[in-house]
Amino acid sequence: EVLVRVMAAGLDRTDLLAVGGGGRVVRGRKHGGFSVGRDFCGVVLEAGVGVAHLAPGDRVWGALPSHLPGLLAEQVVVRGAAAHRMPTNLNWEGAATVPYSALQVWGALVWRGGLVPDRGAGVQLLVVDGVTDTGCLAVQLACIWGVSVTVLCPARTVPLARALGAHTVIADGDHCEAELRDAGPYDVILVAGDLLPAAALAPLLAKRGRLTSCL
Repeated sequence: EVLVRVMAAGLDRTDLLAVGGGGRVVRGRKHGGFSVGRDFCGVVLEAGVGVAHLAPGDRVWGALPSHLPGLLAEQVVVRGAAAHRMPTNLNWEGAATVPYSALQVWGALVWRGGLVPDRGAGVQLLVVDGVTDTGCLAVQLACIWGVSVTVLCPARTVPLARALGAHTVIADGDHCEAELRDAGPYDVILVAGDLLPAAALAPLLAKRGRLTSCL
C-alpha cells in the first residue's frame, strides 16, 4: 500500500448517485465507508515494502471503484497497484479529472465496444454527447487510434467537438436523427450523455455493431 497526501480529488457521476442513496448496501459492509471522490492525485508520503514502482516524493494519480471509500481527503491509503506516476504536463486539478473517467471510456470502447487500440482504421464511431467529461476523452482517444469519429452534441458546443478532432459534428436538434442516419451506419455507438434514448440509437448501428455506454 501507499500513503498519499492528496493535492486534488475528482468527483464523478458515481458520487452524485452515492449522495442520493445509491449503493448504500455495498457501502454498509466492512470497509465500505462513505466518502466521495473517485480520482486523486498527490504526493507519496510512504510506500510499502511490496511497492517497487513508487517511492516517497513521487507525484502520483489514480482511481478507485465506487464500492471503496472515496478519495476526497487530506491523506489516503491505497493499494500500490491503484497509484501510478502522473504525467508531468498536467497540474493537480487537471490530473484529478482524468483517471476514473478514462477507465470508464476504456471499458466502453475496448472491453465492451470491441475497439482495438491503434487499429481503428475503417471503424465508424458515434459518440453521443461527445463534449461531456467522458465524451471528450473518448473522442480524442478514438481519433488517436485512427477511428472515424462522429459526435452528437449541443449546438453551443460544436466548436469544442471539432477542436477535439471529431471528423463529423452534428448539433442536437429537430433534424439530428436524420443527419445521424446519413452519416452512419456505425460500428460502435458510445453513449456519453443523454441526448438520445437507446431506442433511437439502435437503428443507427451497422450489422454486428455495438451499443455501449460510459455513464
